[in-house]
Amino acid sequence: MLAFDRYATTYNSEALLQKQVAKRLATLLEPNTYYSTMYEFGCGTGFLTEALLKRIHVNEIVLNDLSPRMLNQAVNTINRILEQQRIACKTHQGDAEQIPIPQSDLIVSASALQWIKHPFDFLQRCIQQLKPNGTLLFSTFGKKNLWQLRKLTGMGLEYPSIDAYRSFLAEEHLTSIHIESWQQTLYFPSAKHILLHLKRTGVTVLPLSHKYHTTLSPKEIEKLTNDYENLFRTSRGVAITYQPILCYATKDVTLH
Repeated sequence: MLAFDRYATTYNSEALLQKQVAKRLATLLEPNTYYSTMYEFGCGTGFLTEALLKRIHVNEIVLNDLSPRMLNQAVNTINRILEQQRIACKTHQGDAEQIPIPQSDLIVSASALQWIKHPFDFLQRCIQQLKPNGTLLFSTFGKKNLWQLRKLTGMGLEYPSIDAYRSFLAEEHLTSIHIESWQQTLYFPSAKHILLHLKRTGVTVLPLSHKYHTTLSPKEIEKLTNDYENLFRTSRGVAITYQPILCYATKDVTLH
């Protein structure tokens, strides 16, 4: 929580890919569709919240995030829309895995599920709380996400595969399943710029191996950045790759 709280003010300027993903995710819903209640876990600074409220109609929303500062920023981002459309808004700060999930017509999230320790158990809880004919809409990241860091250090987050998400949603008897993914490489002037970029988006713990200690000394940071640049510098700059995964599915009332 402290990492995301600390960098809440820099998140919007650095998390350009996350904003792009949120906007694309919102387009998976038909415009002007009406939902009575929407729950968003890991709302961050409100990228997805804002994109959705500009596209669909909602009577009440509940926003969750681990970071109090990000949660407040999200509400500030959508305040005008809330007033104009007379949308009721509640917030629930805390660990999404540890707090109740409200019954909802629409449960959404962008670029947050990868931080959930048990993603499929959590998604199962979300599906249980979906009302009949409700919609589940989320994005996460795939196995190729930040692959350069994994190749260099030998470690990283455990990302389920696209097939794993597809199989899970089908096994939960959801319908109209749509999944899309792509790889997008960003380029920076140096490896230090990449580390700063990750830090400013809340990623302060690097996926390090035995070659690097948890707390790096200045010399170790220099070695890490030199190794990174030697491996991943291109004519366009030093590369870091993201792999977003976007998922849409509905809870068919006849199957539950």
